[in-house]
Amino acid sequence: MTSALPLNIGVTGHRDIPHQDRPKLANAVAAELKLMQKQHPSTTINLLCGLAEGADQIAASVAINEGVNLIAVLPFEQSEYEKDFTSPEALNEFRQLLQQCSEVHICDKSEQTHRDEGYIELGRTLVRCCDIVFAMWDGVMQADADNDNVAKGGTADVVTMCIEGIMDNNSVLFSKPNKTHCKWLVANRDKHDSGSGKIHSESAVGSWKALPIAGNQDDAVLQEILTKIDRFNLDASTISEQDKNQSIEYLLGSNKITPSLEPIAKLINAYSLADCLAQARQRQRSLSLILITVLSFLAITAQQVYVGPVATLGWYFTHIILVLVVIVTYRLFFVGTQSKEEQFVERRVFAENLRVQIFWHIAGIGDNCANNYRTTKFNEMDWIIDNLNKISFNIEQPAAADVDFVKKHWVTDQRDYFYGQEGKSGRAAQLMAKSRQYKRCTKVFFILALILMALSTFKIEFNLLPAMSDNMLFMIVGLLFISSALFKTFSVQMGFEELSHRYLRTGYFFQQALKRMELLDKKYDPQTAEHVQKHQNIIRIIGLEALNENAAWLQLHKMNAYEVQIN
Repeated sequence: MTSALPLNIGVTGHRDIPHQDRPKLANAVAAELKLMQKQHPSTTINLLCGLAEGADQIAASVAINEGVNLIAVLPFEQSEYEKDFTSPEALNEFRQLLQQCSEVHICDKSEQTHRDEGYIELGRTLVRCCDIVFAMWDGVMQADADNDNVAKGGTADVVTMCIEGIMDNNSVLFSKPNKTHCKWLVANRDKHDSGSGKIHSESAVGSWKALPIAGNQDDAVLQEILTKIDRFNLDASTISEQDKNQSIEYLLGSNKITPSLEPIAKLINAYSLADCLAQARQRQRSLSLILITVLSFLAITAQQVYVGPVATLGWYFTHIILVLVVIVTYRLFFVGTQSKEEQFVERRVFAENLRVQIFWHIAGIGDNCANNYRTTKFNEMDWIIDNLNKISFNIEQPAAADVDFVKKHWVTDQRDYFYGQEGKSGRAAQLMAKSRQYKRCTKVFFILALILMALSTFKIEFNLLPAMSDNMLFMIVGLLFISSALFKTFSVQMGFEELSHRYLRTGYFFQQALKRMELLDKKYDPQTAEHVQKHQNIIRIIGLEALNENAAWLQLHKMNAYEVQIN
């Protein structure tokens, strides 16, 4: 069964690898693939390569033997690409491997393009769509025909792309270069660019080494991303078809994927899973905050009783046990790089970004959401951007544009959800009402505490209410102050007011977009290309606003993580 999010491994390397070295290289690749399968059991592993003779065919054969899914990434159409094979044996191997591929991606379908550009685009595709790239390489930064840097599209060039990153031509100005992790598998060539003869010893060939070029590759970051992918896939396997269909129906108005939506079926499937998982984590988050708040109140009550009217060990141990339960609940949900709090936020953002990608495609907009994020101080978007690229891999550019569908099922639906419509309040207003309720409760408890504190002064001064001990009264005053603080803290952590403002702003964007579209409907004939183009401009702008809002929300959560102070 194919997992929702794959682990993509790209392969780049030399064509002229000596035959005697190939078993060593194959064994090294096989061992690495087995290790990854063991470390990430819930994730489908794909191996992407051009199936060229040498390194590509070595890795592709190993992938098939190890049960790894093989995907061909060809620089040109097959008939054109086959001209680059130098032996009948290599060409025959290419054709046999191609038949065993689950997918075939053609990088450049133009017949008029310079030959190097197809290989450059192959390398860019590997960097953009892979989590890791295996480089079977001699480590030489060979010069091209003009002695200017490395040969374009060659192994050294692809390694450089991995380290320095690539930028899409359609990327926003301040977007982050797309990088990927590169692992160097030492290989010799029949003839090196630095001269004939081997440059690596027999013992070095087939070993994994640190790259011989400068660059920042963090193994810990890579492992964190791969762990998140595997955890997502494991959790996704628990989602029922009924829940997925409900999510799809909410997104598209129907849970059936029509033929026109079939090209983006994997985007829709990934959205439904991310949406369901985010909702599940959101419910867990709310329950955890309620539990922590209630238990904190009970723990403080037990402590006040112990230090006040009833100083028995029973109350002391009750306080200690309740505090421990609060700590355990907090650590289970809110602590660690794989905390359920972090999963909730990232999966919600991932789902919303997939929503933008889906509706852009339906509207005939070929942009990739992954290219439209501004650079930020942190790497909080890396996991999401990487997977947007992978899911969008091999999806053809939209062949048609249905702007009316997008207007109805995205712009209008989102306006109604966030902003509301006539006679019905939106989510922003509902959250603001909740925020005000909690503020009122906070004030009521605080004022009651002040009143009782003032009354306690008169009680002590004039010996009023002798039946009630002073300790009992002070305990009640303290609990009222604590209740006021807990109500405020709970409201802040639930984010009622903050989310209300964000939702109101988001709803306003969609409201304005809808008004602009309605004006266009009156001005232009719906059958004209100009009508479609004007609507596409609005849909693209509202998508960019949604992407930036999601990224800002994620970064805010990362910076202001919930903490329980235990003193």
